[in-house]
Amino acid sequence: MSWWDDFGIPECTLANSCQYKDTDRCKRNCSAYYIARLMFRKSELPLVAYDEVKLKPEKVDLEAFKIAQSYKNNILKHVNNGEGIYLYSKYKGNGKTAWSYKFAKEYVKQISLRGIHDKSIYYVNISQLFEFMRQNMGNTEDTDLLRNVETRILGSDLVIFDDLGAEAPTDWVVGKLYNYINHRYNNKKAMVFTSNLDYSEVANRVGHRIMDRVSEVCRPVEIKGRSRRRQNVWWKKE
Repeated sequence: MSWWDDFGIPECTLANSCQYKDTDRCKRNCSAYYIARLMFRKSELPLVAYDEVKLKPEKVDLEAFKIAQSYKNNILKHVNNGEGIYLYSKYKGNGKTAWSYKFAKEYVKQISLRGIHDKSIYYVNISQLFEFMRQNMGNTEDTDLLRNVETRILGSDLVIFDDLGAEAPTDWVVGKLYNYINHRYNNKKAMVFTSNLDYSEVANRVGHRIMDRVSEVCRPVEIKGRSRRRQNVWWKKE
């Protein structure tokens, strides 16, 4: 039994990776626990992000996975330098978004175990974001909420933009995206992107100005393997 069980509070989000688990240093007053819990609470990561998913690359993706693993291992340096990664594939369900979750969790882990209190991450599914914004345009009751979302997109140390290029490319969407990405680019804020389109395809869809910024600060990594989702369905684990 761990200490958090006695207090009836959520399991430590670092439990599967912290070197101090099951040692004398795993205590109620562990600052890393509270830093990580606060960062995750504000991150808007979906619940599925917290699952421990083991990604096994197909032979064609060995190099791509090595690059992604290196980015993950050196996440603090990359984020501090404003360096991102652009994961793309024409196939769905082959690990792009799962890798972005791993980046986020590793960043929180390294920040919290160092006792750093002023860092933040934010997850954005781009299609869902703009659908939410469209539905609430002109609604004065949600003005503060929308402003808070944009503040976190602009100011968080690491932002994950999931599924770039899937949203309808209206002038309004393109303008918003450019403002977000350009602001982060100018302020050396790290960005991670996932997409089913390569650079040129996204540029044709959302504009070359946006992708000029992305291509300068994000390393492109193509994952060529097929979907892994059906390999992980729950009824095959029983």
